[in-house]
Amino acid sequence: MIVIYLDNKIKGAINQLISYFLEGIFDKDKTLVVFKFYFKSYFYYKKELRKYGIKYICFYKNPKLENVKIIFYPFNAQSNCKMLANYKAKHIFITHGESNKLSSIKPIIRIYDYIFCAGDVGILRHLKYKNCNELDIKNKKIIKLGDTFVGCNNYERDLKSFSILYAPTWEGGLKSECYTSLSKDLKSFKIIAEFAKNHACNEILLQAHPNTGHRDFRYKIYLMQGEKFLKSLGFVVKKVGWYYNTNIKNYKIFHAFTDISAMEIGLLNKNIPMNIFFTNAKNSMIDDELLNDYYEKINAYNIDLNFNYDEYLKKVKNKYIGYTFDNLCNLSKNKRLEIIIDFILKNH
Repeated sequence: MIVIYLDNKIKGAINQLISYFLEGIFDKDKTLVVFKFYFKSYFYYKKELRKYGIKYICFYKNPKLENVKIIFYPFNAQSNCKMLANYKAKHIFITHGESNKLSSIKPIIRIYDYIFCAGDVGILRHLKYKNCNELDIKNKKIIKLGDTFVGCNNYERDLKSFSILYAPTWEGGLKSECYTSLSKDLKSFKIIAEFAKNHACNEILLQAHPNTGHRDFRYKIYLMQGEKFLKSLGFVVKKVGWYYNTNIKNYKIFHAFTDISAMEIGLLNKNIPMNIFFTNAKNSMIDDELLNDYYEKINAYNIDLNFNYDEYLKKVKNKYIGYTFDNLCNLSKNKRLEIIIDFILKNH
């Protein structure tokens, strides 16, 4: 039995985790979700897990886990350290999407036996922040799993589409790590409206992060005001995703706008051109000539209308998405995970 350990108060965290089951990465018949009790999230977690038939255990202090060989951690928490006292198990940090947020390189990541990332940028990021060294990479403590855990989205690029996606991230748990473009002045909505007008697009897909407003309720208000603003200009606004408890499969879009977040890498993986709203919050981007040039040109606050996205997308994607073992690329996500688990148990 595989265990996924979750110590998180935020309701949206369970939806992010469940998405990995819906993508087929984790087999619900072979996986147990172990989560810590918090009154504000317990009933919601229980309802969502039961809805999808996912086995779970809720604990108050210390969970009793016997004969467990693999424990996955999608989020960092202080109690994760206690779990590592179970020396018979291998402890793997999988994060909850690949991103350039500071949360992706917290020092606590060093405690795990293995770290999963999407590709070369992920490895370079961990090297930069000293979460690993060259020997760790050689010994495959950090494993590249491509798009396995970057998050799945239901969008496809279509140059004939009249739809634009706006997927802002949430305000973060700390003010210093606020990467959202949602704001009182509705600047992001105004920029998107102008872009849509210039490209004859009349529909905006609005996908808010599940945690929007968790730390600061005002961001929910900014989101609602932005929606009303777009509608007042005559745009059709469709609300999609966990936040709105709705989704649209295989929706075709012309372009996307997002923030520094896992959504960026998810869109990149689908070869969808985008612009990113950069805030003043410090990020974990690596210093790379190609990436520096790319991010300068896709800055949503200074849009380059002559920028040729297709010249960059493949090169940038190859930096973010890669595999430690080449044979994993064409396999299903569940099969990739099975092979990596087998590798870890047999070789380490």
